[in-house]
Amino acid sequence: MPPRSSPDSSAPDPDTHLTQEETSAIAELLRQGLPTSGEDELDPPLRGPALRGASEPIVLRYDLVAGATHRGDELPGLQLVHERFAAELASTFRRTLGDEGIITAEPVGYGKFVECYARLSTPGVICVAELGGVGCSVVLSLEYELALCFIDLLMGGQGGAPHGGPAGAARGLTSAEKGVLRHLVALISSALHSAWLELAPVELQLLRVATDPRHAAIYEPSEPMAELAVAVTWGEVRGTIRMALPTSFLARFESVLARGGMSSGSARSGALNVEAMSQNLAPAWVGISAILGRAELTLARLLALAPGDVLRLDTDPAEPVAVCVEGTHKMTGYPTVQHGNVAVQVVDFVSDDSPNDGAADGRSLLR
Repeated sequence: MPPRSSPDSSAPDPDTHLTQEETSAIAELLRQGLPTSGEDELDPPLRGPALRGASEPIVLRYDLVAGATHRGDELPGLQLVHERFAAELASTFRRTLGDEGIITAEPVGYGKFVECYARLSTPGVICVAELGGVGCSVVLSLEYELALCFIDLLMGGQGGAPHGGPAGAARGLTSAEKGVLRHLVALISSALHSAWLELAPVELQLLRVATDPRHAAIYEPSEPMAELAVAVTWGEVRGTIRMALPTSFLARFESVLARGGMSSGSARSGALNVEAMSQNLAPAWVGISAILGRAELTLARLLALAPGDVLRLDTDPAEPVAVCVEGTHKMTGYPTVQHGNVAVQVVDFVSDDSPNDGAADGRSLLR
């Protein structure tokens, strides 16, 4: 068997040479040194592959060969889930904060944990959370000004960029701010739950909050990770929200995420969409009116009406009356009295193909 030709010695081998980004990340970790303890009172156990023990120092064992990662085009379904998450997050924030902003999904990134670590904002707000439904710990990071803007809005403030010094002179979060931050994480968890509904009942459970990125070193540097980032513009504040999770925990969903379509069947997808729409529409108020009867009068008779006159309706007192929802005949029922108020006891529902008797009268009553 003839020997293989040797590769061009001038081209670096990606398996044995560090990229410039990897070299810079390692240098930054070495420069920062060991983390100081006591920044947060919470320190529960974390779950994930090759996690650093609570008493172990951070050791940069960077494996140049192991830790193969997914390419960005191998899980197109994950990008669809991520874009759905960005849309859900924008809708959730607008409803909760009562403000307008823009949230867009960035392309899903793949790399080693040390690369994700190098992209953490300094200063920034770092949240370590348990990702229920997937079964691993994740690192959720918000740029410092963006986090303070959302905290201020949730506390009834005006939001906007924080004042009182440059962004580099960041302070730690107070206990009250950490409490509000938990609510912010709950909003993000709600958007994640809606986006991942077809795959798993995903939810975030906050474990630890810190402003020092060194407290986010929960995985081995060479651990393969997926990084989901959204760009946020809220008023005058702009920033990025990032979530990093191990790709090994996406293996159980790989058969679905590897496809462009997210649903295993149109019926299941339709049912999930109906459920999501029902949840969004459930709090909406609707007007209901009962049509007791109708009468026809000449204009002269109408103008001659006086208090005490009786209008004779065309309704049989023994027959049920029409009940309209936003002007559409949906139910029938009998007039009655409940707790001192006139009421209608519903006895039947009207199918969609039934005649829409009384709908016009219902619309007039609603006005």
